[in-house]
Amino acid sequence: MRDLNTPLDDAELDRLDRFLLDRIDKDADTEGKDEGVLDVSELDGMFTAVVSGPVSVLPSQWLPAVWGDFEPLWKNKQEFEAVFSLMVRHMNDIVFALLDGTREFEPLFLERKVKGKTYTIVDEWCEGYCRGMALAAE
Repeated sequence: MRDLNTPLDDAELDRLDRFLLDRIDKDADTEGKDEGVLDVSELDGMFTAVVSGPVSVLPSQWLPAVWGDFEPLWKNKQEFEAVFSLMVRHMNDIVFALLDGTREFEPLFLERKVKGKTYTIVDEWCEGYCRGMALAAE
């Protein structure tokens, strides 16, 4: 495992993105259920709200929000620790970007290409930010 202060590289971001979506079985009944966070852009938004808010939000509070009603079934402790460390490293990267001042904070927006044109998708990030704010609504 890398130092928890090392930003995720593109391959690790892709791995975390795939994990978030693939943790819900394609045949699962999702009707009326909270699917939790489904991609890294939404996770980025949620973590940005969590770390920039006025109160501390512990992993015991934000992790259930990530899973929603679909907490993964872990093969072993190491699998959980690998995914959790990716999340913590990404959260720490956001903290350093907001506090450091030597680099500009940049939200992790997704992009889609349609007919050769690239569109920036911000909806997922905003949904995540709202999810994160709700964790400390009081």
